[in-house]
Amino acid sequence: MKTPGTSHPGRDTHRELGKIMAISKDQHQEILSHLIFGTLRAQVFRAAGQLKLADHLAKGPLTSVELAEQAQLNEPGLRRLLLALEKMDVVTLLEGEKYELTSLGQRLREDVPDSVRDLVLCYNGEATWHCWSDLADIVRTGVNTFERVDNKNYFEYLKERPEEYALFNGAMADDSRNSAESIASGFDFSRFETVMDVGGGNGTLISNIAAAHKSVQGIVFDLPTAVDSAQKHFKSNGVADRCRAIGGDVFAEVPGGADAYVMKSFLHDWDDEHVTTILTNIRKVIKAEGRVLIVEPLLPDNAHDVPSFFGIVTSDLDLLAATQGKIRTTEDFRELLRATGFELTDVTPLGSYEFSTHDHYNVLEATPC
Repeated sequence: MKTPGTSHPGRDTHRELGKIMAISKDQHQEILSHLIFGTLRAQVFRAAGQLKLADHLAKGPLTSVELAEQAQLNEPGLRRLLLALEKMDVVTLLEGEKYELTSLGQRLREDVPDSVRDLVLCYNGEATWHCWSDLADIVRTGVNTFERVDNKNYFEYLKERPEEYALFNGAMADDSRNSAESIASGFDFSRFETVMDVGGGNGTLISNIAAAHKSVQGIVFDLPTAVDSAQKHFKSNGVADRCRAIGGDVFAEVPGGADAYVMKSFLHDWDDEHVTTILTNIRKVIKAEGRVLIVEPLLPDNAHDVPSFFGIVTSDLDLLAATQGKIRTTEDFRELLRATGFELTDVTPLGSYEFSTHDHYNVLEATPC
């Protein structure tokens, strides 16, 4: 007997078949084209970012000849690239054979607040394709490309390639810019006098927290190479009087003195063993009344409940391909916290954010026990 509220396998199968049959031949062709040639579209977008075409066109419409002269490019090749970008709605062709940026193309500029240029270059760059092109072997072996082929983790690989590492940091800054303001205003950080962002990079999140909550003192704790960037970010955002950066190694020790330790999109980069080390190091220094705040997407208990391919699914595959980490469930975090001397006390869902690579974030709050 079918239990009320549960699915009927046969009926559901027929329903899905009905959906498939309802798709026209042309729609099938379009879907297949995107699947087969999607990498080509991504590389066209990447080339536009690498050549800084949007920055040149930001000054006004240009012909392909004028643009080639300004950017010092081969005009016949540029003209062919511009045709592709026109069909992708990145540029539009005006009278007089002049090209103008669309609203989408404006996002490739370096000097706009909602720039995605570094995201485009990072996610379509050499390091990303080094691992994603190896996805089949990763699934066969269970070991990511960097450890199996390069004998190092993703972050060690990037450190040896300063240009790619800078792109990665820029992409993370693009991602944080998109979500940090909403996270800072969507959770009550004013309860805490001092908030430390562990793995906080250039300080985007902690700057937004300090801006939204005037009583908060902010600290970024990250690798020593991130300190200068964070200090500059604090100064440019007017919070340098209340925020500072500390360099160190989270796997060795974490500085004490904070009332709350926040980690956004950080723990999912690591396997359970490394996460345990991070949480243990925080547990050693946290105050009795302190809080751990984990800002992460959460995998539903039933993974098939995720709404689409983009978001949690792609993010989890990216972590499989590049790192030792994964997207975790609430229960996964509860167990990791319990094993390191914390109790999960609350989960606050936050909104969804464009280009966050996740469906939405949650704040998991834990106390020492």
